[in-house]
Amino acid sequence: TIEDADGDKVTETVNFSVDGDSTPAVTFVNDAVVDEDQLTPDGNNDAVAADFDRAETAQPGTIRVNTGLDDLSKVELQLGDTTDPLTSLTTLDGSPVNFTWIPTLGAAGALVGHTGAAPATLDAANVVVVVELGTYNSGAGSTGPQDIGYTVTLKQPITHAQNSNEAEFDPFFHVQVVVTDLASDGTDVDT
Repeated sequence: TIEDADGDKVTETVNFSVDGDSTPAVTFVNDAVVDEDQLTPDGNNDAVAADFDRAETAQPGTIRVNTGLDDLSKVELQLGDTTDPLTSLTTLDGSPVNFTWIPTLGAAGALVGHTGAAPATLDAANVVVVVELGTYNSGAGSTGPQDIGYTVTLKQPITHAQNSNEAEFDPFFHVQVVVTDLASDGTDVDT
């Protein structure tokens, strides 16, 4: 109700709408394919039949996230679908490869495939493969979509299931992208 100086009153209804909380989403991820050719001393340098000559030992990619109206808190990588061949991923000497998310390594954290204990650095001798996140905006003002770079780097050769030859996507593993906004909503997507 509004009243003017001489006492006239008018009453009107004003409606306000409040947008609801938004859930973060991963809207795009491209696959990365790495190749053992450049590894020393065990890379095959394209000299073996059935060589898969498409990629280097390190490949970049992009993850597109959207936090809607909420600010981004963090992005983490985890092991994805454990029913895929990852469960049998081994080095050439038969050592199983374990994966650990280490938020303090790399530009903005890294999912590190390693033998034995989790490494202290990305250059440790037991590191087999690294999926490293690039920097991204988080905190106040980081609403909406943004692209986050990542790099997959193969550090050691791995055992192949098909006649010990390279074969596209053999072996492969899925990485789960976990996005959390400042409202503590979270989402994850297997890629």
